[in-house]
Amino acid sequence: MKLTTGIASLILGSPLAALADNAGYSPGYSSNQLLRPNSYEPPTKNYGGQGEQRSSVCGETKLSPEFYKVFLGPDSEQINNYWKGIHSRPRDRFRPGTELSQEMTNGKSKYGTLQQRHYGHNLGRGNPWAGRDSHTNYYRDPPRTGVVRRYDFTISRAVLSPDGYQRECIIVNGQFPGPVIEANWGDTIEVKVHNNIMAEGDGLTAEGVSMHWHGFLQKDTNWEDGVPGVTMCPIAPGTSHTYRFQADLPGTTWYHSHYSAQWSAGIYGGIVIYGPDTEGRGGRGIGSGKGSRGKTGYGEVAVTYGRETPEYDEDLGPILLSDWFHHDYFTVVEEIMSATSGAVVFSSNNLINGKNDFDCSLLPANDTTPCRSNAGKAKFLFQRGKRYRLRLVNTGAQGLEYFSIDEHMLTIIANDFVPVKPYQTKFVTLGIGQRTDVIVQADGNRDSYYMRANLSRPCSLATITEAKAIIYYDRPGRPGVEPKSRPFPFPNVTGCLNDDLSLTEPIMRLTPPKPDIQVEYNINTFVNGSNITLWQLDGVSQRINYNHPSLPQSMEGNFTYDPIWNIRDMGSNKSVRVVVNNNSRAPHPMHLHGFNMYILSSGTGKWDGKIVRPSNPQRRDVEMLTPNGHMVMQFDAADNPGLWMFHCHIAWHASSGLLMQFVTNHDAIPRLNNGRGIPRKIQQVCQNWSQWTRRNVVEQIDSGL
Repeated sequence: MKLTTGIASLILGSPLAALADNAGYSPGYSSNQLLRPNSYEPPTKNYGGQGEQRSSVCGETKLSPEFYKVFLGPDSEQINNYWKGIHSRPRDRFRPGTELSQEMTNGKSKYGTLQQRHYGHNLGRGNPWAGRDSHTNYYRDPPRTGVVRRYDFTISRAVLSPDGYQRECIIVNGQFPGPVIEANWGDTIEVKVHNNIMAEGDGLTAEGVSMHWHGFLQKDTNWEDGVPGVTMCPIAPGTSHTYRFQADLPGTTWYHSHYSAQWSAGIYGGIVIYGPDTEGRGGRGIGSGKGSRGKTGYGEVAVTYGRETPEYDEDLGPILLSDWFHHDYFTVVEEIMSATSGAVVFSSNNLINGKNDFDCSLLPANDTTPCRSNAGKAKFLFQRGKRYRLRLVNTGAQGLEYFSIDEHMLTIIANDFVPVKPYQTKFVTLGIGQRTDVIVQADGNRDSYYMRANLSRPCSLATITEAKAIIYYDRPGRPGVEPKSRPFPFPNVTGCLNDDLSLTEPIMRLTPPKPDIQVEYNINTFVNGSNITLWQLDGVSQRINYNHPSLPQSMEGNFTYDPIWNIRDMGSNKSVRVVVNNNSRAPHPMHLHGFNMYILSSGTGKWDGKIVRPSNPQRRDVEMLTPNGHMVMQFDAADNPGLWMFHCHIAWHASSGLLMQFVTNHDAIPRLNNGRGIPRKIQQVCQNWSQWTRRNVVEQIDSGL
């Protein structure tokens, strides 16, 4: 039996697109109750001359009984009978305690293994930040060490099984996740990127690539921001490009491809910039003052303790949390940009440091992809009594993560690149692109504990929500023996928000000035003439042109832009306040390039005009925008001339157009690069790309970002 055209239209066509928000984010039904992805082969699609015909295996929308009863009425029993027995694939067999090799799951990476090294204090001897501390205005007074940290990245395809399910990936230097970049605050970072994403068998095509260094201000180096179609052209297959920029803020961040949704294929890695708060035991510890009280993102009361970074003994470095899809990123983008999906797709699994197990018996019988249920979990080794710094990063494509360690409290010390007054919590909330540094005391009495990352429902569309890693105390445990630790009760998530702004107070105080201008933008969905559901920011669904990036033309004094680029010129205004209204039932992690935003208000409904802690509001470069809610942010626009992206960091929302460009300090842009115009290396990248696109079709079926 196959679904009839009428039923398929009801389930997958425009009526579901209209109901997509309800299906994905209804408080009455979790996403997994309503729609569950499996394997569905659509007809070959043609994208109207924008690319070759391409057939692929996409994510099927398999419907649960709850969905049948709600939407299909009397037909539900017949359809239910069809699905009986669909999960008939036998369990794979393996010897208990064995795991797939690291090479099969993660390539050359040591991430997730006990061989992964710990991270240290500053690189080299002495005090490279010359007496600066956590109270120094790091925007106005960054150090300049004169040291260059050089890295060499080759981007290429690989077949890996991070969770046991084999799939095509695109990775850095043969590693998933990619290598960690380390530098001292004030160093120069130089990364040469070789694009080796070439055409291969099974219809795989060559692709461009562009690397974004998330959260870096890029003052006076806007062209190093790595956004194709905005600051540069993509790096053509078979060519190279060298990025060079300042480590202008200390803390934790990550790099990722900004070419379409390509980072979700595996092109990402962590970055650690050592600063005054990395001195470990040199810190002053948690103060004993009265502190302040507020609510975490899941509603629990937390207490803010002293003003300084607590001391710690070991730095575990970046811990990367990521939802994971069993289909390649282009296939998912095809599904998002089709008339049948209603812009709804579900992740297949969740990973910690690129690893997690997957139960292959859950696959349908007709999925013959190699799959082993013993991929193995990420592992860490604690020494009882020590304190550890964990640099948490949500590197996913779609999901809001809740991080916890069974039976251990976490002390938050920084959000994004901003150190905050420490406070304790059981769960850390991380939207895509967000980073939170925490300190955990190894004070448990068991031999091992689970570390967990949970994709929040209803804030994420996920088939499997939980990733587990194992923390061993003092010595590694026996193979196959799992921890018996107990998790904290999972919070009742209702708002898809970060922690209460009253909790997150920056240590370095800054009071935003009175804004020179206030603008208000709305987020909406619409269905275009091809019956494809797209996102709009201020009435425009952005689509960039890889061959004509907006920054180079602006540096030549040409400020006339294609309306579909969705560019907003802030003129010479020094301080800009932005009110964003989310007129949808989906959350959006909103990211601003080139600045740390002052987060003035974030919550449900319309903004009431009140500012949380106006004398020293939270600052960060990504903030969660709740469904049917608002976010109010302000940024010092004139401080950083250029063209800067403002966008939702959910990969599929960005693919569907939820992006905008800000022009800041308009008159100063032609004076960038000391008035010499576009840097020669950017011109060369665009020449290489232009030559390549004369001979090859670029399959840009989405916004390009």
